[in-house]
Amino acid sequence: MRGIALALGLLLLGAPMAAGAEKDVSAADFLYRLAAEYRKAGRNDEAMHELHKVLLLNPDHEKAKRNVAVLEQAKAKEQERAIEE
Repeated sequence: MRGIALALGLLLLGAPMAAGAEKDVSAADFLYRLAAEYRKAGRNDEAMHELHKVLLLNPDHEKAKRNVAVLEQAKAKEQERAIEE
């Protein structure tokens, strides 16, 4: 949780990014990065929630579309395993 809070804080405060990277982060890109942090932390439901927000802001966000598909597929497999048990 601290890692996500730290990443969120750094993005909000406009912490310097890697050389050559854009400093002006759109809301959709910010939410996409937040979703990525949630995913790294194993918090897939929160990641999915943020990805849906990204797609509301930018329906053409290809990375968000791919990540939603991956998370939906993983959830379906998890549900299948639960039914089989």
